[in-house]
Amino acid sequence: MLKSILTTTLRNMLRNRTFSLINLIGLSVSMSLGMLIIMIVTLEMPIQSAG
Repeated sequence: MLKSILTTTLRNMLRNRTFSLINLIGLSVSMSLGMLIIMIVTLEMPIQSAG
């Protein structure tokens, strides 16, 4: 089951290279920004609760 899903995904990525590249770049940027926001919030929380 997993092998067929991965095969289909790889086949679609090779057919639509530009579209796949745009999607992968967008996914990586959004995940990086999300992790950055989470890190900033966790660093700021103790400062606000102490003051």
